[in-house]
Amino acid sequence: MNKVFIVLRMNLDKCILRIKILRLFVIIGTFSTVVVFLIYSLPNDERETVTKFNQGFFSTWPKPASRGNQKSNQLGADISNQYIVKNTFIRDRIKLNREHTSHAKIKRLTVNRLQNDDTILLVNATKNLPRHSASNVHIFYTIPVKWSQQTTGFWPLLGTYAPDNRTLRHHFKNIQLTGANVLIVTWSPSVQEELLRHLFDQAQNFDIQIAIEIDSYPNRTISSIFNDIQYFYNEFWEHRSLYKVFVSSKNSYLPMFYIKNVESQTSIDWKKLLSSDGEISLRNSFHDAVFIGHISTKKDVSLIKVANFNGFYSRSVSNGATYASTWKYWSELKKTAEKFHLIFLPTVGPGYDEKQPKTVSRRRHRTNGQYYGVGWRTAIAIGAEFINIASYNDWLSGTQIEEAIPRIGFKDYSPGTPYLYIDLTRYWIHEYIKSWQTDTMKRMIDIKICNSSILFANCEKNF
Repeated sequence: MNKVFIVLRMNLDKCILRIKILRLFVIIGTFSTVVVFLIYSLPNDERETVTKFNQGFFSTWPKPASRGNQKSNQLGADISNQYIVKNTFIRDRIKLNREHTSHAKIKRLTVNRLQNDDTILLVNATKNLPRHSASNVHIFYTIPVKWSQQTTGFWPLLGTYAPDNRTLRHHFKNIQLTGANVLIVTWSPSVQEELLRHLFDQAQNFDIQIAIEIDSYPNRTISSIFNDIQYFYNEFWEHRSLYKVFVSSKNSYLPMFYIKNVESQTSIDWKKLLSSDGEISLRNSFHDAVFIGHISTKKDVSLIKVANFNGFYSRSVSNGATYASTWKYWSELKKTAEKFHLIFLPTVGPGYDEKQPKTVSRRRHRTNGQYYGVGWRTAIAIGAEFINIASYNDWLSGTQIEEAIPRIGFKDYSPGTPYLYIDLTRYWIHEYIKSWQTDTMKRMIDIKICNSSILFANCEKNF
């Protein structure tokens, strides 16, 4: 009986041992399968790195030493250290793979959302568009930017730059890419002539032209504006970068001047400057020009008509902040302009985020480009002959389309790339050009603009 019991006990021990060995093989096989799966789920370059590591690691794995070997303790420590290193490496690879998978998932979701919403565009998608440029799309350009960490909500790709040659080349290449080849530079007597001339000279190398916006500087008068116009004629008339438009009634090209805050002078004063019989009139003189006034209210529109301006622009990009910047009123403003043979230039922008308590009511979120898209779509829908963009690099107001990058304490264009608004601007300018492609529309524009008793623009060129 005892012998039978002993035989059964031995057989049971053998079975248990076999089960343990089988379990060990199952664990090892499962672990190997998981590792292989993770390795082959990595991108090709990372998979190659892990494979080379494993080949080198296992080829140098030391053989177990005998019990009598005096170096067994050291060898055991080496094996333990290598095992820890291997596990750490695999754990890091697993973490990297999870992050890669997560980014890929976010990208897929973003692509699906973009395909369902044409106001947000795939990054760099516009690089496939044909070459184009529009001399009737103007973009505000700030020089120099007066950097202040307290008032800047975004952080530029170039850092807090100065307007040196390298910076200007970078900016002008971006502007060329968008298709807006006319810059609006806000000027006052405090702007250094050397800096302004440097900007003109650099712009010439990129076939970019510059229109001047006369700022509402302290003690500005009609007489000082008269002197400002004379200054630009004397210093920059012959410069290739000075923006000019064709005036059919004069059969010649004249520079375009934007004038900020026209309400700061009375209609009587403006008539002295802009009426043909004014006391210091620029009309029908060598210093005549195309004058576009900045408006905010309905009253400003009346002032523009009475004061003999050639057109008006809204400038503010905060929808609803003023009458002129409210999108739903642009159609009305366009009809008013047509009625009185004026030009309405709506201003579009990606958003507004000046970090000042007094401007809270004017702030507008970018919503990943949707806000910008609605402004563009509205301007195109009313048939605007000119559109201006605020801005390329007004970082203090948060209206810039220049590249912004992530930085602690600052916002960026996530989930888009730093080039999101460069690409969006190129897309919308292309859409704007497409809106005038029919021959009928081209003829209507030519008749309306070139035969007008008031002015405008590049009659010998198609849009």
